[in-house]
Amino acid sequence: MAARHGHLAVLKVLTDSSLSTQAKPEINKAEKYSGWTPLIMAAQEGYLACVQHLLAVHADPNVLDHTGWNAHERAAYCGHCQVAEVLRPLSRPPIEALMQLKASKPLVSPGQPASQSSEGKAAELKSDANLSFIERTYGHTYLQNQALLVLTMGSNDTTDQTTPVNLRSDLFDVIFNTVSPATALSLVISADTAMDLPTTLDLPLDGHTRLEPIQLLCSLDRDVTVQIDLVPTYGDRSQLLGRAVASLPMNALSTHIPTSAAGCEKVQVTLLSTPALQPLGTIQFEYLLIKPYAHRNVPVETRAMYWKSLKTKIIGHRGSGMNHDTTGGSHLQVGENT
Repeated sequence: MAARHGHLAVLKVLTDSSLSTQAKPEINKAEKYSGWTPLIMAAQEGYLACVQHLLAVHADPNVLDHTGWNAHERAAYCGHCQVAEVLRPLSRPPIEALMQLKASKPLVSPGQPASQSSEGKAAELKSDANLSFIERTYGHTYLQNQALLVLTMGSNDTTDQTTPVNLRSDLFDVIFNTVSPATALSLVISADTAMDLPTTLDLPLDGHTRLEPIQLLCSLDRDVTVQIDLVPTYGDRSQLLGRAVASLPMNALSTHIPTSAAGCEKVQVTLLSTPALQPLGTIQFEYLLIKPYAHRNVPVETRAMYWKSLKTKIIGHRGSGMNHDTTGGSHLQVGENT
């Protein structure tokens, strides 16, 4: 806090050499949120006197924060030129640290043939080249050994106003003694080969409300069996009131034309009560099975994905925008831009 707010007198007291080892704070200890040391904080805020004092008590100017910046880069980014000039001769550039790391590794280990040393050197240079940029570690997922099952309750067609769930409420008092037509009910949708948790939908569902599609990751080994359970919304969810089952073949969309205008298969199943097995209504949904693309000659690597990498892209420009026509006409000619 003393370095962040520029309290030089407090900083001198805390870093006094006469203090015992237990009372003296760690001068290069970083805080957990951003990884900033006292020197980085003082450089970020532009307190030149605090920076000079921290350097005098042997603060390390080459400590990097969580974003990979040191104190000199923070000062230069915030426009504190005097602080940056003090830190620049002491800061080690990242490429120098990388070269020192390469120099510390022997190219030929004892007992290693010379032919293997050249291969190892090439592999090492390739690995060092990959350190010059940072790949994205979130998003951009793709299927590998799984299939994606996309379920849409009702229809994907916006002009179709069909109700996804039709329940015969007149049979509730006959079949169930403890459930009335006014009881809140929910649907629990799951699949036998799915690797995700079941999805719960609260009833009623009408044709005017568009729900988000339900996505389930399934296995490619066998067909998918979808279970739709009718349970009370409140209370014991293990009290199963009814169940509808639909078997979805893996090769359904590759054998015949889809029944929906959106390219999905349309399925209507009957909801049966338990344990009487009497029909309670119907449930309509559309599904789409998405399989992964795999070919032995086309591997999916990090560099082969559509976003490539986070390297800086160079955008070319030819022409100076709107140019006068060279043929002598009165209209303007738009220059080429790429």
